[in-house]
Amino acid sequence: MASPAPPSASHLRRARPPSPTASSVGSSAAAPPRKRRRSGRPPPLLGIVCADGFYPTLEPHPSAKRALAVVRKADFEYHFVPPLPRGAWGWFPLDARDGRVLIQSKFFPRDPDGGDFPRPRFMSYAVCDPLFKRYMLLPPVPDDLTANEGSLVDFGLCLAPSQEDEADTSFRVICVARYSTKLVAFVFSSVTRQWGIGSASTWSSLGTEEPPNRHGLSCFDCVDGCFFWTVPWPNKILVLDAFKMEFSIINYAHRVEDGLWACVAVDREGTPGMLTVGMHLRF
Repeated sequence: MASPAPPSASHLRRARPPSPTASSVGSSAAAPPRKRRRSGRPPPLLGIVCADGFYPTLEPHPSAKRALAVVRKADFEYHFVPPLPRGAWGWFPLDARDGRVLIQSKFFPRDPDGGDFPRPRFMSYAVCDPLFKRYMLLPPVPDDLTANEGSLVDFGLCLAPSQEDEADTSFRVICVARYSTKLVAFVFSSVTRQWGIGSASTWSSLGTEEPPNRHGLSCFDCVDGCFFWTVPWPNKILVLDAFKMEFSIINYAHRVEDGLWACVAVDREGTPGMLTVGMHLRF
């Protein structure tokens, strides 16, 4: 698989207590995992995970004191994850949710032609807990799952939202892969430590044609257990319900102007909506 461009920032929510396993993210037979209890309220926002570190919430935000404690104890340079091959540029965050961070390593060997511009050839992923310094390296998607899917066009990885009946120490990673005729969602489970196919849909079954933009699955928004991609089409939103593992398409008439990009968020009442974001530089 080719490398997706990592999102520039991801939200980090409240971390859970440590499990007896110190070297990896997962459950332990010595201490049966607890079930999650939902209060109906989202966990407090502690800050934002970016490629250059963690930006905590500040006063007067009610989570500012908790965020400061995270800054003091957590390792957002991921030194506790195994060393990378020689020539690697380090670990980079792709997504963060439920106290965990999905990270990606990039390895750039020297150009055999003698040039100075590095060419990416190696890629690996891990899910880690920066606060309690646990991790799990992700295996590649098996070839037998992708053998009949055709030529890969683009893909993106994300952390699945926690399910109510999951243990505190378990998690899932979703890899949404785009092929010329279909979309496939591969799901990794920390319980089985294996990849499987969670969902597959053809473009025609979604009521649309293949999007003109060949890249964009690495940039997404997660709202109420659903992932939203606004990049592949100029007037459609791709949706994946992470609980039902179902793809769908939202059509909209709004045109995103040049220099802006669309994102999905919720208002104070919890109603999802789309807004456009832009960057303006002052000199």
